[in-house]
Amino acid sequence: MNRKPWKYSLERTYAGLHQDSVSCLAFSPCGQFLASCGKGRVCIYSVSRSKVIRYYDIVDASPVALTWGDTADDLYVGYSDGHLWQYQRPTQGGLRSMLARFFSSADMWQFGVLEGSILKMTWGSRSRHLFVAHGPSVTVLRPVTKLAWDIVSELDEPELPYTALGFQPPAPCPVGMHVSGRRNQIIVADRDYGIK
Repeated sequence: MNRKPWKYSLERTYAGLHQDSVSCLAFSPCGQFLASCGKGRVCIYSVSRSKVIRYYDIVDASPVALTWGDTADDLYVGYSDGHLWQYQRPTQGGLRSMLARFFSSADMWQFGVLEGSILKMTWGSRSRHLFVAHGPSVTVLRPVTKLAWDIVSELDEPELPYTALGFQPPAPCPVGMHVSGRRNQIIVADRDYGIK
């Protein structure tokens, strides 16, 4: 079998409204939308039009992680102060700025606060659980109602190895997560500690 190697090229550029670096990107499950977050702002782009269709200005904390739910109707955003917010229907309503985090509204609300800065987030569509890496651990949440979430479990940090001199390295930090297609399985990669 003769296969040609993949060739990648720049197809389009998304002119964003970010004032600073972008900390996270995520495509919607349908592939029609792209969400980005960075210091002070969350942007939603139309992939086909390569332009921002909605953005949220955040003034009291930085959004650092985001993930889509089962559809483009739910976007979960984690902040540097440990707050978790759900944005409902972020792709509808046309281009507009919304001041986020000052108040809950019909299409956005806070549903949790975890200790430490949110590092990574991923949605398990099969289990309908939200996996949130914060500090040295991962918390698994499940929606009970629109505004109420339960903590299903917390994944402990790995044991810390000691060197011959008794020096303890820095605490582990989750740098990547992947929800497996198998039920109840998540893979977490910690900086300097491997995969658990």
